[in-house]
Amino acid sequence: MFLARIISACFAFAALIYGLSLTAPTSPHVPRYPQDSHTNRPTRYPPAPVAVNISELHIAGTYVRAIDGTEFVFQKPLRPSLGTVLFLHGCAHSATDFFPSGSNCPQCIGLPEELKMTRIALEKRYTVVAVSSTDRIRKCWRTDTQTFDGPDYERVNKALREAAVRSLYSPRLPLFAVGISSGGLFATSLPMRLRVSGVNSIVSGAVSSVWNKESPLRKDYPPHVFTHMGLKDKHTAERVRKAMDILETMGTPSMELIVPPQSVTTHFLQDSVSKWDMSNAQELVLALQRGGYLDAHFHLLSDPRRSQWRNSVQHLGTKLGDHFRPDESALSEELNRAWGSHEITADHFEEALEFLETQLHR
Repeated sequence: MFLARIISACFAFAALIYGLSLTAPTSPHVPRYPQDSHTNRPTRYPPAPVAVNISELHIAGTYVRAIDGTEFVFQKPLRPSLGTVLFLHGCAHSATDFFPSGSNCPQCIGLPEELKMTRIALEKRYTVVAVSSTDRIRKCWRTDTQTFDGPDYERVNKALREAAVRSLYSPRLPLFAVGISSGGLFATSLPMRLRVSGVNSIVSGAVSSVWNKESPLRKDYPPHVFTHMGLKDKHTAERVRKAMDILETMGTPSMELIVPPQSVTTHFLQDSVSKWDMSNAQELVLALQRGGYLDAHFHLLSDPRRSQWRNSVQHLGTKLGDHFRPDESALSEELNRAWGSHEITADHFEEALEFLETQLHR
């Protein structure tokens, strides 16, 4: 009888602990996700993907520069290609960001988020073609909302023609246009010029004039995925919402993927930049803590684009192989991603591609 009471008490205590764990308060720094009022649309806050060591995947791009200055970098998957993923970078960036430096692309710099996206596309058996914009000063894409014409459209056409000659691109296979920031806006207009199977706009809205009532594409616009950091970037979130409203009236499938801010832990840095080991990541986190740039939960206290965090880590630059220059630095890119306002992110890119794939035979 006494033993039975002890066992019963143990079960009661375990149940109490379990109940408390379900109601434990969350950190005030962890954002709570708003409910999507458009319940008929797929909006996702997926778990962060598990990182894979880029160096083990043999990513090696081949750089091409045509006589007219058209610049692109490509790589084919190991198995027969299922189609092409066209990467369109953001302002201040280039096609060379999507591949590591190598014998066939010494100009490449291989930024971490771009490398992850390249890896995902290659693993899913897509040929990767990354193209540079015509503007090599600001390096933005120029979208013509009236004629959908101009040097950037010609550049993409030229890159794809060159790719077709090299058996990298076939109009008979799917072409997914993936653009970041200004590249995302540009990608939404590409179906006016090319046969595009799907669009993924990252930290960007859409050129809604593409879908006006007179548009020949209004009934046949390809599926669209919006990946953005709307918990802080309310402006982009509103543009995405309006764009999805229009797409819904057109009967075009669309999906919204929201990426929240993240804490700058050793695991975050090591998973983000494969060339850094745990010791490197620990040194960086400690330096940022000592500099006063992280709170108790390892969240950035201010926008890294406006703070002086580089002063705290400059002594680690040579050891880490990072000069910390904006738009060319692995750490700079990852801190911007952790802040969660406006930065390229590979988070949930695989899910975006899978959504577009499911719509191919709709």
